[in-house]
Amino acid sequence: TSTKFRIGLNNRYCYYHDPIEHSSQYKADLPYREIFQQELAALKKDGASNFEFQFPLEDFSKGYEMDVRKAAFDLAHAKLRPTKGKNKLKIGLKEQVFRLRKYRLNFEEIATALNTTKHSTKRAWESLESLYRTHQNEQFISSSTGEVIDQFSSDWHTATLFQINELLNQGASIQDIAKKTDFFSYTIKAMLIRIQDINETIQKIDKLMVQFMKYPSTQDILEKLAQTKIELLDFYETGTRILFIKKVERDLIELTHKRKKIDELFISQLIKSAHQVFSA
Repeated sequence: TSTKFRIGLNNRYCYYHDPIEHSSQYKADLPYREIFQQELAALKKDGASNFEFQFPLEDFSKGYEMDVRKAAFDLAHAKLRPTKGKNKLKIGLKEQVFRLRKYRLNFEEIATALNTTKHSTKRAWESLESLYRTHQNEQFISSSTGEVIDQFSSDWHTATLFQINELLNQGASIQDIAKKTDFFSYTIKAMLIRIQDINETIQKIDKLMVQFMKYPSTQDILEKLAQTKIELLDFYETGTRILFIKKVERDLIELTHKRKKIDELFISQLIKSAHQVFSA
């Protein structure tokens, strides 16, 4: 079923992931589902991996669901093997090189063993190194939402969003941004959706402030909205700020449906909600 009108979800995110939409990320990820599920089970010690190459998890990450899912997701999307057909379990050159490198063979020895050129084996190894480096660089970013998945890396996430937004304003393509930031293209897509959601939320704040300015007792909420706008412009903890604006919107809609006026009780409840959201 369509998720477009579920309460609390942004329409752009829903369109991005909606199974009904032909161009949605769900459709793009579908060919990788079987591989992802198998590798996720392997990382959880509930099965065996089909791959020679793995993204190793740090000890502290092994207990975090999002970190484990990120490792499985990136491996499934690494295109080391076909996602379907008779050859989907066939080990390609990159994994063959990886397997032989574990035995400390040099590139010339590997080329001889695999009946290929030294140049090809070296390029295969460099490609795996690039995959590993990119995964390490973005391991705390959700590939589906563009959100940070570990709270201690939020400052880095803010700086990254700044950089991506600047490149976007310069007219850079998704592929160019991915190369300059050393991120996967699918993660850049998700982060661009995140940036668009931030910009839409800022527009919502401007509209909300116009509504609240009509009432004399709304100074506190106006100040909180202004603060939220500044923090969103700085890409500061965007998830909690967007959540707060969504709640203000919903509360106002509910108030309108009940044909009630904005009063001090309503404002105090919103301020209380703001403190709860920001301190979460």
